Amino acid sequence: MTNIKQIGFIGFGKMAEALASGFVKSARLKPDVIFFTEKKEDRSKEVVKMYRFTSLSLHDLIQTCDLIFVAIKPQQINELLPELKPGPIYVSLLAGTPISTFQNTLGPLPIIRIMPNTPALVSKGLFAITPSQEVSLEVMDFIQHLLGSLGKVLVVDEDKMDAITGISGSGPAFVYYLANVFMSIALENGFDQETARLLAAQTFLGASDMILNSSQPLSTLISDVRSKEGTTDAGLKCLEKSDIESTLSDAIRAAILRSQELG
Repeated sequence: MTNIKQIGFIGFGKMAEALASGFVKSARLKPDVIFFTEKKEDRSKEVVKMYRFTSLSLHDLIQTCDLIFVAIKPQQINELLPELKPGPIYVSLLAGTPISTFQNTLGPLPIIRIMPNTPALVSKGLFAITPSQEVSLEVMDFIQHLLGSLGKVLVVDEDKMDAITGISGSGPAFVYYLANVFMSIALENGFDQETARLLAAQTFLGASDMILNSSQPLSTLISDVRSKEGTTDAGLKCLEKSDIESTLSDAIRAAILRSQELG
């Protein structure tokens, strides 16, 4: 076990909210051990009222907490770094921001870099994590226990983090984009909004479960649905003619490149 008792958040946007509220909902943590600092006063009051977490100044948060999630925008990190002090274990949620960004200012302290994604809001997230060499096995176990309540945890080398950012970090938005097309066609064919949403969502959900629970290659799963001259065959021929594979690949690569640029 670790000596981590008090958990802090610097910034309290949607992802921080998903993590903190998820830890409580899953009974991993109690509200009275969660602290946060948030520049927007209205947002701070909202969080206190909704979750009973404790709002502190940045200085007091650093003095109080054993482990702190840094949940600001990547572009704000240079402004924040001079304010951070050795003591807590820092967990960075910042896209494109390497561990060295923290250690160049703070020294060789334990830093954990995480790339989450928004399905953590419904406990279906994917968390890629990379620890610095100063992070103990006990702390890693603690972090994986916390995050495991909100989805799957994948430990990766840091040089894979930009790719993870483009694939699973940005990926949900690409899936939503495609699902919106499914919904639009359902609406076009006379379904109401609720039913159209269900048709799109359950199709993606079921297909995802098939990918996770089948050992077959994806090409086989496609063939299982596709019959010659059938409805799926007609649709897939259209997709193949449009070169959608190339377009999606370019989208993911663009997200990966942007993560590299942020770093």
